[in-house]
Amino acid sequence: MKRCNCLLAAVLLLLTFVLACGQKEESAAANQTLVYQCEGGQSFTVEFVDNAKFALFTLNGKTLKLPQAISGSGARYSDGHTTLWIKGDGAFVMDGDKITIKDCQVKK
Repeated sequence: MKRCNCLLAAVLLLLTFVLACGQKEESAAANQTLVYQCEGGQSFTVEFVDNAKFALFTLNGKTLKLPQAISGSGARYSDGHTTLWIKGDGAFVMDGDKITIKDCQVKK
């Protein structure tokens, strides 16, 4: 009986370890970084983290963490002031109500 309990404990410990390693690999694989080239020569980088719940938006060396927001079409990330809109390979950025960066395409 003791041998059975020890074997069961060892199997559970191994299973826990394997599952934990698998989750870290999935999280790392879920992060994606894209570079966008925009009208006027501007460019910015977006890293999607935490299963795309957040976008790390980097422009001119400054990074903002933008949470995912409700969007009727495409994807939208906003902190209430800066908003990143993405649809397909295209994107644009708004500050408040004004489009400040437009006609952006994923750099391939």
